[in-house]
Amino acid sequence: MRSNVSPLAAHAEEAAKAQSLLPQNVSHKTQAAEPGESVEARITNLHARLKITPDEETAWNGVAQAMRENAANMEKLVAEKRAQTPKDMTAVDDLMTYQKLPRPMSRD
Repeated sequence: MRSNVSPLAAHAEEAAKAQSLLPQNVSHKTQAAEPGESVEARITNLHARLKITPDEETAWNGVAQAMRENAANMEKLVAEKRAQTPKDMTAVDDLMTYQKLPRPMSRD
């Protein structure tokens, strides 16, 4: 890792490398978390599938922490959305909730 790269950029770079190691012929459906799979199970699964080496472990820990934070943010957003009853939301309100989703989850 280069010393002039910010820690956040370094983690993003490592995440991109990890993503590039995933099999390219696997559909998004099989790469996505299984229904009910916890973030910790997903992290463990990816760690094993990507064969993270001891040298990569420090960078992986940053990726794993980002996954935990994203999951916590998603849980918060889902709870907020569930708290709003559909009759209290306009179509625009509903669409605005999708702007709060992290980019990879919005599938744009």
